[in-house]
Amino acid sequence: DWLWVRSLPPALDRFVEAFDLVHVPVPLPVRTRRPQVVTVHDLSWLDEPSFRTGRGADAASLARRFDRCAGIVCVSEPVADQVQARFPSARRLVRAIPSGVHWDGSSSSARPAAEPYWLFVGDLHPRKNLPRLLEAYASLPPGRPALLLAGGTGAERRRMEAAVRRVPGARLLGRVSEELLHALVSHAAALLYPSLDEGFGHPVLEAQICGTPVLTSDIPVLRGTAGGAAVFVDPRDVRAIRDGLAGLLRMPEGERAHLAAAGRENARRFRWERTA
Repeated sequence: DWLWVRSLPPALDRFVEAFDLVHVPVPLPVRTRRPQVVTVHDLSWLDEPSFRTGRGADAASLARRFDRCAGIVCVSEPVADQVQARFPSARRLVRAIPSGVHWDGSSSSARPAAEPYWLFVGDLHPRKNLPRLLEAYASLPPGRPALLLAGGTGAERRRMEAAVRRVPGARLLGRVSEELLHALVSHAAALLYPSLDEGFGHPVLEAQICGTPVLTSDIPVLRGTAGGAAVFVDPRDVRAIRDGLAGLLRMPEGERAHLAAAGRENARRFRWERTA
């Protein structure tokens, strides 16, 4: 028997002891005598506090957590390398198991916008690099597709609203339903995902499985997830992002079709059945 938990109230202590293994999908402490496996999605927040998406631990407490684990799952090879380099005593416990994409590749029939648009999907935290993306997008000539930004909590939206309002053609959508997200990704002219750091990069695969071209960061994690089937840019260079966007505008239809086919083929490697 397996139990997947995020947090464990004290009243469940006895309940947990009936299981053979406890899987905690984030490296948070859980009180139990049973063997535990944790999943690590990334370590960027250890060195860059602005990258934290919630209450996190420091390196010392994370090391103590790892010492009590029976196994450590990392969602990509680069994250596994980072954990092994930073926590040598945990090396033997680390295993890279890539995540998956749950969409089947069918395209949504409901088109969410009449005009062509580029799409960003994700939270609005600093590591997503939205200020540089907005600056690069604003520097393109008139006639560019609209830029839709899907995701983010109320606080995140409020933090980004002023910057987005200053860029004609850019629009914050906030969090959207699964159905609308599928439609947005399926009908986008491209997914734009120039993150400064990622653990895996699910939106890249969601776009690829729908046949949507992807522009993303030239960093090891996203190189591995995208499998070469994307337009890669230096995420810290606004000019490089702009050149990538301009390249999307000039891309011949045959090249777009080739990129879409390569993306679909890549995304099919990442199935949740294989992860399990």
